[in-house]
Amino acid sequence: MNIIRSEVMGFCSGVRTAVNAVYDAVELGKKLGMPVYTIGPLIHNEMFLEKLRVEMGVREIRSPEEASPGLAVIRAHGIPESERVAFLENGYQIIDGTCQRVLRSQQLVRKYATEGKQIFIAGNPEHGEVHAVLGAVEGYPLVFVIDEPENIPDTIDYSLSSVILSQTTFSLDRYTNIYKKLIERFSETAADLEIIDSICPSTLNQQKALTKLTAVADAILVIGGKQSANTRRLFEMVKESGTPVWYVSGEEELDSKLLTLTFDTIGITAGASTPEWLVEDIIRKLRLLSDL
Repeated sequence: MNIIRSEVMGFCSGVRTAVNAVYDAVELGKKLGMPVYTIGPLIHNEMFLEKLRVEMGVREIRSPEEASPGLAVIRAHGIPESERVAFLENGYQIIDGTCQRVLRSQQLVRKYATEGKQIFIAGNPEHGEVHAVLGAVEGYPLVFVIDEPENIPDTIDYSLSSVILSQTTFSLDRYTNIYKKLIERFSETAADLEIIDSICPSTLNQQKALTKLTAVADAILVIGGKQSANTRRLFEMVKESGTPVWYVSGEEELDSKLLTLTFDTIGITAGASTPEWLVEDIIRKLRLLSDL
């Protein structure tokens, strides 16, 4: 079996920022004799989070009341400003692991809110990053989250100067379809609509590399956490292409069908929250099973 790795896969710079932040916190915690927490899941990879819990004693909490004060690491997706304040007021020391691109989005929405603009965020309303960005302008009435073009709210005022940005891991196609639909509606009033390029380049490069990989592989194995939006998108891309695809979060999920079917070449890609050691473990297991 020939195994080809995607040219772009695994940890992005934002995830590395969060991971390095928690590693630094663990070392500092040892020196100060303080417990280390992450505010929510540091990244969307269950196996990596389990490693943090078991090997480093890092506990995940969602509110300051859940534990005694210690070092609290803000996850890659960021948190609302009200949560940051609550942790500080309860005696925690904050170590910020927020992705720089998410921080940029938070800064942008604050800026546009002070200018009185109507703000659109293209993304999943339930995603942690979207909550963090919304939390930067908590209480501002002119903010709308849109996940699909057909779900554009009826309450939008098309006479107001407006701006749209996206979740950093959002699908470029969906983002394009959403802002094109908005442009159509704003053209009737001639009000200004500014389009912000806010999708992370790592996400785009990862998807482009996967398109190249799909063209030369007989099947694709996508590795990553089941809660990861960008990993899910990689899986959906391959599925839409018609190429056989499997989505696994660990080596125990390797499907026997993948090994019994005749594939000369299997392509490997991994989500932005997938550590390299996990990719290597799965490739090793794949080669072992294919040799049996």
